[in-house]
Amino acid sequence: MKTLHAAFVLSRVLLGGIFMYTGLIHLADIEGFTRAVVAYDLLPLWTVNAFAIILPWTEILAGLSIATGVLLWAGSLVTTLLLASFTLAISISLYRELDISCGCFTTSPAAEKISWKDLVRDVALLASSSFLFLNASLTGRNTLRNIPGKYSVPILTVLLVSSAIAFQAYTRDPCERVNLDTIEIHKSFPTAVVLSKRPVHGLCEVLLQTEKGKVSVYAGKSFLIAGEMFQENTSITREGFIQLTSSTFQGLGSELDQAAAVRYAPEGEIRHTLYMFSSPDCPHCHKAIEDILPLLDETRTALNVLLVAGGSGRAKAVRAICLKMNLESYLFDDWMGGPVSTVSACEDGEALLEKALALGSKLGVTSVPTIFTQDGIMFSGSDIQAVAGLLEN
Repeated sequence: MKTLHAAFVLSRVLLGGIFMYTGLIHLADIEGFTRAVVAYDLLPLWTVNAFAIILPWTEILAGLSIATGVLLWAGSLVTTLLLASFTLAISISLYRELDISCGCFTTSPAAEKISWKDLVRDVALLASSSFLFLNASLTGRNTLRNIPGKYSVPILTVLLVSSAIAFQAYTRDPCERVNLDTIEIHKSFPTAVVLSKRPVHGLCEVLLQTEKGKVSVYAGKSFLIAGEMFQENTSITREGFIQLTSSTFQGLGSELDQAAAVRYAPEGEIRHTLYMFSSPDCPHCHKAIEDILPLLDETRTALNVLLVAGGSGRAKAVRAICLKMNLESYLFDDWMGGPVSTVSACEDGEALLEKALALGSKLGVTSVPTIFTQDGIMFSGSDIQAVAGLLEN
């Protein structure tokens, strides 16, 4: 009996707190909750708005009923029916492999996507709610006089909900509701595209691509700061752009390998790979490659050279691609006036050059030589010592 008594009290605190909390969360962001409901694609569109308004109030009232014990059987019946519906909705969505968030404890579109963990959680809550309903129905515990924990359960539930709301407010992602529309309330950036967002010291750092170049802004609840952020003589904004470049680089995947015009791989196991944007007309590029060659063998590092060139250097770049040379031939042989292998190869050379130029533009390459590690760390210029230090460590 003591075990059943404890389970009864704990189930009331848990279910009462969860349904009051989720109801308040959904009520605070009806628009976001509506989007979450629409994403499931289970209800007719004409019913979604009404559902998104009615459900939060139903959750709050059912949670209050369970927490206070007033009409406990009715409150637990409602939560049982709701949890059965939620379990079914998540099961269908997982079966359909929908890439959506649950919308359960947050309305953020950036929330974690649904998984089997959400299904297991809802099944466990459904079992707890069913237990409460059956217990209340069979024992008649529906009034404050004869219900266990008539004072402790409401107090514990209020503490649980208050703590959850405080934790959510403290840990809330400041970027959750930041987008171009909220940014342009304060300042307009014509033709802007959001490149990345990340929390920085309670603000949301947004990196934008505008018609005039890349711009950084920092969004608060009711204001916007444009410019560069520093901390202890270090540019926080520059770190953001470095992370953006690294993320972009890793997202390009095999495209970088396919666009390489000249390759070098030392004997044995390859431990690292470097990518260099270079040009045949760039003497600093050739010097950088010559300086880096011993390092490649020493650290077992492969080098992929992507040629980018315009003007007079374009024809040389295409010729270099068409000749399909190795790194030593590219550096030391007199290939500038040599014959091109075949016409089809030259057509491939034009295509490969365009691909390398496009990749360089995506990565923000504005000068050569520019070197990237396989993790997307960028080195502009020919600072081989910095590259060497990174590889050796």
